[in-house]
Amino acid sequence: MTRKQHDSDNETQQFFPVPNPNDYHVRSYRTPNSKGGFLQQHYITNQIVSPHMYIDMFQDIRLASENDDVFVYINSEGGWVDTGIQFINILNECRGTVYTVLDGKAFSIAATMFLAGPNKIVNSCGSLMIHNYSATVGGKGHELIQTIHGYNNYITDLMEQHHKPFLTDEEFDKVLDGKDLWFKSSGVAERLEVIDELNMVKELENERTQLKQVIAELNEELAEIEEALSPNNEEVED
Repeated sequence: MTRKQHDSDNETQQFFPVPNPNDYHVRSYRTPNSKGGFLQQHYITNQIVSPHMYIDMFQDIRLASENDDVFVYINSEGGWVDTGIQFINILNECRGTVYTVLDGKAFSIAATMFLAGPNKIVNSCGSLMIHNYSATVGGKGHELIQTIHGYNNYITDLMEQHHKPFLTDEEFDKVLDGKDLWFKSSGVAERLEVIDELNMVKELENERTQLKQVIAELNEELAEIEEALSPNNEEVED
């Protein structure tokens, strides 16, 4: 993961070249679907760059209706963290059914974007790579310390939210220590299948807990009714 910062002289420190507006970083298509809505297909096939290059896609996803299907195909080596964060926020706001698709490579922030999808599809050939972020900062000593500390906390929270439980606690700690973790498509699919099974178990356990609570409340109401109808509570007339 990488981030572009500005120094005190407002000179851009470039980790990546400034994106050329004539270069495409996402291509989008929209056709009617069988639910009375639209099928949106967005292809992210280049380095993740400045957010302004993705505004049209962001707007399409934000305006999706409940009848829309939104597919985001990711084939990217990663790039700007801030763009990825905005993408994740927009996915969370989307009212349509969203799928992120591993359609080649998803490295760095692109891997986080893929894992943040509510529904994930893994194509047969591809790879995913997770590592810690990179950044450049400028300023006075105390400003550097504050910036690094604040940014580290915020990015670590983001990574923990979306990389677990895909990564184990031990693997996540290794990433924070600087290790790059690589996964081929089959490994990604296997891990996601295990996560789906665990989520299903959790849902069933939550449903069981709720049903037990309902049963307990009904039993209390039944006990009160039976007590009210008990012969010992009937008024005896002389």
